[in-house]
Amino acid sequence: MSQAIGLLFFVMIEAIILSIAFVFIFYIASNILVLTCKVVTYYATNAIPWFLKTTAKEKIRNIVDFICAEWIFKFFPNGGTAVFIRTVFVGSTICYLLFLTYSFFATNPLSFFELLPKQLFKIASIYAAVYAAFYARFVSQWTYLSNLYNQIKEAELNTNLNLVGKSDLLYGWMSGFIEDAEDLHMETKEVFATVILNWIAQHPKVKDKYIEYNPCSVLQHMDGTEKFEKLFRKLNNIKKRRP
Repeated sequence: MSQAIGLLFFVMIEAIILSIAFVFIFYIASNILVLTCKVVTYYATNAIPWFLKTTAKEKIRNIVDFICAEWIFKFFPNGGTAVFIRTVFVGSTICYLLFLTYSFFATNPLSFFELLPKQLFKIASIYAAVYAAFYARFVSQWTYLSNLYNQIKEAELNTNLNLVGKSDLLYGWMSGFIEDAEDLHMETKEVFATVILNWIAQHPKVKDKYIEYNPCSVLQHMDGTEKFEKLFRKLNNIKKRRP
C-alpha cells in the first residue's frame, strides 16, 4: 500500500515538474519572441517605443512576480483559489530546484526518486509553509481593506456631503480605496466590486478623483481615464455574470 502511494506521489511530482519546466520554457521563449518584435519595431520606425523603456528594476520585479505566481491575479482575484494555485506553483518550483541541486551533486541523479517516498513529510512541509505564508498575507490584506471600508462608511455617515471641502476629502478617500483594492488584487471580488460600482454610481466625483490621482500609469502605460474605463468594464462584466 505504501509503495502504491509512493508511486502515485512520484507520478504527481513528475507531472508537476514537467509542467513547470514547460511553463518556464514557454515563458522564456515568449519573452525572446517579444523582444525580437520590439527590436524589429524599433529599427522599422526608427523610434524607441514605450515597451523598450523598461528599467532594470522593472525587469527584476517582473521576474520575481513570475516566480511568485503574481500572474495568477490576471485570472483570479486574491483569495482562496489564487492562494492554492500559487502554493502549488511556488512549492513545485522549490521542489524542482531542490531536485536540480540534488541531481547536480549526486553520483546517481535518479536516486532522488528512490528517496522520494521517504521525504514526503519534508516535501509536504514545503507546501505547507508556502501556503501559510500566502494565506497569512491574504488575510492581512483582506483585514486592511475591510477596516478601510468600515472607516470610510463611518466617515460618510458623519460627514455632510454638501460641504465641498469635506466631501472632496471623502471622495478622495473612496478613490484611494479603489486603488488599494487594485493593488491588492481584490477589486474583482464580488463584495468589493459591488461597493466600488455603487460608489461610482452614487458619487460621480469619485471617478474624477480617481483620474486626478492617476494622471499616468507608467507601469500599465495608460492614463487615468483609460485605467478607469478598463476597471469599470471589468467590474461590469463581473456584475453581468452574477445570477
